[in-house]
Amino acid sequence: MKKRQTALIVFLFSVLCSVTIAFYLYTVDLIVSQTRRRGLDAINQIRWALDREEGTVQEIILQLSQTIPAHIVIVDTDAQLLADSHKGETQLSGKYIDADLSEARLHRGEATHALRNRHPNNLSVSIAKQVDIRDHEGVLISVTYDIDEIRRLEISFLIWMIITFLLLTAMIVLLLTIQIKRYRRPIRTLLQHTKDAAASGLSKISIDTVDPDLDELVENFNSLVDRYDFLVANDNRKYSRINTLLSNLQTGILMIDRNNKITLVNPRAEMLLDLDKARLFASGDVFPSDNEHIAAILRQTRLIHGDHEARSLRLTSSRGEILECSLEAMTNKYLPYDYTGVLVLVRDVTEMKRLDRLKQQFVANVSHELRTPLTVISGFAETLGSWEGLSEDDRNSAVSIIALEAARLKKLIGELLTLSRFDDGVQEETCSPFDVSEVVREVRTALEPIERGKDISTMMHLPDHGPVMDGVKLWFRQIVYNIYDNALKYAPSGGWVEIKVAESDRFLSLSVSDSGPGVPKEEREHIFERFYQINRSTNSKNPGSGLGLSIAKHMIDQLSGTILVSENRGGGALFTLRFPVRKSL
Repeated sequence: MKKRQTALIVFLFSVLCSVTIAFYLYTVDLIVSQTRRRGLDAINQIRWALDREEGTVQEIILQLSQTIPAHIVIVDTDAQLLADSHKGETQLSGKYIDADLSEARLHRGEATHALRNRHPNNLSVSIAKQVDIRDHEGVLISVTYDIDEIRRLEISFLIWMIITFLLLTAMIVLLLTIQIKRYRRPIRTLLQHTKDAAASGLSKISIDTVDPDLDELVENFNSLVDRYDFLVANDNRKYSRINTLLSNLQTGILMIDRNNKITLVNPRAEMLLDLDKARLFASGDVFPSDNEHIAAILRQTRLIHGDHEARSLRLTSSRGEILECSLEAMTNKYLPYDYTGVLVLVRDVTEMKRLDRLKQQFVANVSHELRTPLTVISGFAETLGSWEGLSEDDRNSAVSIIALEAARLKKLIGELLTLSRFDDGVQEETCSPFDVSEVVREVRTALEPIERGKDISTMMHLPDHGPVMDGVKLWFRQIVYNIYDNALKYAPSGGWVEIKVAESDRFLSLSVSDSGPGVPKEEREHIFERFYQINRSTNSKNPGSGLGLSIAKHMIDQLSGTILVSENRGGGALFTLRFPVRKSL
């Protein structure tokens, strides 16, 4: 209920009580006033009777008491009792002390006094007046009336007060009922919304009410819903970022609590450890016996629970992957930094180990490739030290061999520098259009001594002019050189090599095939690795450094081309290269 309505009811009740009390007091005062006039009339009648009738004062008073319904008392100036209507003739004696008589004597006039008697329940009104009668001057006559009507009046006023109280109570109940009805429906609506919120989530509400308090309550509730939705959205975005991070990490993550129970697994850890997360969390297994990787990790975490020391573990997956596991104790982010469990990071280091092996192999191959020509040069240099004892043919042979090995060493160093530039992403050359057939002819001319030396027949199928390719001419020449040189190297003496160039609307195709032993299928994906060599010809006297095809593959990728290794129909290897064509003459 509103404060002003409550205040109004209290005010009305107070006014009604005040009016009732005031009316009661006014009625009592009116009765007392009427009784006073009545008493004065009775005193005048008594004085008149005392002046004119014969007999003692007590006898006259006893006679008058038959007609005057009051207690009559007369005393002289010395307060000696002269008459009392409640006593006989012989009972008069001594002084009579009365407040009204004393007050009337004091003021030499009259006095009126009203007294509420509890037993009996009535009102006594005494009127005293000083008069002169025969034989006595200044006597005091007191007339006291017992007013029984006051009891009926009080009963009436009590009934009136009860009725008023009941009416006010009924009014309050009515107002309360009206207010409760006004509030009940909105409150029920609000309660229903809170129940729905507890079951499915908070949502804004709308209540049809004219009460400003309920409107404010609804507004505050909707503001709370907005704040709740904002916090939920923030949390969802935060959890989404965390889940996205965990899902895209290439490192497997597990969190294990102090009870050695797995509480978090990201998808990478599921894949690396062959873990069925749904079954794990559904069954609540703490130590799954059917997964030896998880069992090994949990054995280590039990030790960490005791000493909080970091540990590492190496595992091998069912697919042959090498897994390195780092296990570290976790503490709470906030004070008092309690120990909460173990964080496990699982990394697939298979590729890293492979690269380490390749790096070691690369260093060993480079060392070997550099040592071989240097050893030859050093040996023949020592031989030339005995210049005077050597024949001219021996001298010329030693010098030729030193020059040949120096050229080989220079070529190896150049190839290493080329690969290094590609690894560093350095591309200083610019693209320009060039004639592909012309470049192929230039390469054949450069390698013609090797072709004649092994009596190899090279068949070339080239257009008279073109096609034209937009790219780095130096790179394309190196590609053709390395592929053609590789074919001549592995083709047997008296064998053949075939080169074809063709052009379509979008691509230029270059194929190089030979009559050698070909490339086994299991090794075709490895021949472009650095220093990788296969023995396709037992008669080959110059197996090379194993860098030519790797350099060619890097350059082909830079020119947006592709290279495919397959088997030629007539036997031998077939290298097919494709490049996008942007221009034509």
